Amino acid sequence: MNPYEILGVSKTSTQEEIKKAYKKLAIKYHPDKTGGNKESEDKLKKINAAYGMIKNEEKRKEFDESSNINFREYHNDIFESFFNRESYHRSSQPQESLDIKSFMNISIKEAFFGSNKIVSFNRRILCTKCKGTKIEEGSTVTTCEECHGKGQLFISDPSGMLRMTVRCQRCSGTGKVIDKPCSKCHGKGIIAERLEEKIEIQKGILPGKYIKLSGKGHESIINSGKYGDIYIGININKDEYYSVNNRGKVQSEVYIPINIAITGGHINVMTLHGVKSVYIPKKSKNGDIINIINAGFPDKNGKFMEHQISILLEMPTSLNKEEEEILKKMSSGEDKYPLYNRPFKNV
Repeated sequence: MNPYEILGVSKTSTQEEIKKAYKKLAIKYHPDKTGGNKESEDKLKKINAAYGMIKNEEKRKEFDESSNINFREYHNDIFESFFNRESYHRSSQPQESLDIKSFMNISIKEAFFGSNKIVSFNRRILCTKCKGTKIEEGSTVTTCEECHGKGQLFISDPSGMLRMTVRCQRCSGTGKVIDKPCSKCHGKGIIAERLEEKIEIQKGILPGKYIKLSGKGHESIINSGKYGDIYIGININKDEYYSVNNRGKVQSEVYIPINIAITGGHINVMTLHGVKSVYIPKKSKNGDIINIINAGFPDKNGKFMEHQISILLEMPTSLNKEEEEILKKMSSGEDKYPLYNRPFKNV
């Protein structure tokens, strides 16, 4: 693959034709047109790189004279070295991720009243045999002959126009070759360790919050003895009666008899703060919401949020004659065949 193929022009095309083809492709694969599609973004990088190589006669001549370079093998690395936001120097430096992130499911009561939990993790530590050196005792370490100890190789085309730096494959960028790798870690310098910790779940913790265990994460390969942190995200399971949102509002459903819904009255509702007496207004309907103040989780200022109950009407399964007569009297003033259809809202 070469710039002419990427831009869809021939080697005999004029500079005006090349410019026109470039503009057409640049517009087609622009993020405003593609919505930030990753594949289109990579395609645009290649298009920009290709045009930069032959956008004027001088650069075009340099490329044509050096066209014997194996672009099929190296074009991806060339484009990456030209347009990657990170320089090779930065990307070649070891990048360590020492923190561990995980999630824990707890019950609403454990979250509200607090509790203690035992958690287990796998973390990365330096090999206990080679102490991170990766070398078996008695083994020799020699300078890599491929990169001469630099850990990098420099590749350029015959004209010197295109030049890039790649990591040496033989020594994996270390500049050293180990004669006999450590038998325990197989030359990696690290091993896995199972860690078990007791954690305290504070009273009133909300879903989405994190518990931090400082210094319990992975051990650094670069700085021996330095450890990352563990972050445990909290998920609170909905139980048989309650659920809670990330603001601390508790939600539940209550069944009330139809007579209470019609005439109004008090009912007892079990909350996390104990039994609360709640007044149900007259003519309450299925799905009506009532908030019980100071009956939810505490907010960041220590004030308790609401416990929100959703009303569900409990229909009687059997009626005696007296109850039937009462219901008949309640509907005696209505039309013989009332219309129960209701129009849709917002129509």
